[in-house]
Amino acid sequence: MKKDIGKLNTLLKLFISLICLTILNACNYNPFLANNRTTGNPTTAVVGAGVGVGVVGLLGGTKPMMALAGIGGGALTYYLTSLRNDAWGIYQAGGQVYVLGQYVGIYIPTDNLFDYNTADFIPGYRNTLDSVVAVLQLKK
Repeated sequence: MKKDIGKLNTLLKLFISLICLTILNACNYNPFLANNRTTGNPTTAVVGAGVGVGVVGLLGGTKPMMALAGIGGGALTYYLTSLRNDAWGIYQAGGQVYVLGQYVGIYIPTDNLFDYNTADFIPGYRNTLDSVVAVLQLKK
């Protein structure tokens, strides 16, 4: 019985450490900047926190566990939305961003970047290329 409690305490400490690391990575939102597209989305953080609290509450968890699940769910969803926000111009142009480990693949249809049968950019190309730069800088 004591072995099980010791394992449970170790898992709880590991879970809390992962939550803290996620929070440290996610805490780069500055509400005073006009351009916050390179950070996570606070709306999804609120949804993630609500889901975390709701799931633990439905499972009969204690209030401290519900608070931890809320913080963890909010931090995790906030962190996960940061790449999506960096790649907004790529997605807007009909492109895709693929991440496999440390490698990043970016697909942009040429019709959405260049004029037909020319080497000239179409209007609005800067948003797409700025997003490419932001994604590549994020994944250094």
